[in-house]
Amino acid sequence: MQVSKPLPILEISGDLSTDGGEGQSLVKGVQMSLKAIALSVKPGAKVGSVTVGGQVRTAGNNVISVELDGDVDRIDIAGGVIANGANSDGIHVRGDVPGLDAINVHAAHGHEVVRTD
Repeated sequence: MQVSKPLPILEISGDLSTDGGEGQSLVKGVQMSLKAIALSVKPGAKVGSVTVGGQVRTAGNNVISVELDGDVDRIDIAGGVIANGANSDGIHVRGDVPGLDAINVHAAHGHEVVRTD
């Protein structure tokens, strides 16, 4: 799931998961290679609150489970974040996001949380 525009509330009642690593996707009429990131908030996007009732989980190699490059006012992922693939990270976040530190994150073969400015 990718958010690239303002969105007041993003609520997922169950799990959010991807199994692949990288594949072709149609973006603005052009085929592009994209990673199978489960939840991505792109630069320039603003999300008021993100709530996931279950887990956010990825299984592909070289994949980030949750990527927060845009503005997020609050995040809650009840079941935690799981990155099972080789060289895969749980969360990449730019800045500070309230609620992030309360999320249980497991990266089997990568970093749990990567913070950037």
